[in-house]
Amino acid sequence: MAITNCLRLISVQYFTLMQLVIFSTCYDPNLPKLSTTALVADVFILAGLIYNFGSEMAVISKNGAAE
Repeated sequence: MAITNCLRLISVQYFTLMQLVIFSTCYDPNLPKLSTTALVADVFILAGLIYNFGSEMAVISKNGAAE
């Protein structure tokens, strides 16, 4: 709910499914052929981590730590 500012509840299973789709497109034993795809996936992972940590830090700084 922190991602949508409490407008809608998106379940953890949905986010896990999105990650599974991204990770499964990058799996191939022939790695030299997929180096560009793996780099794009790494960029998406990094962007997701930055977004998650940034949004959570913004919520914590605005509302304070939970009891």
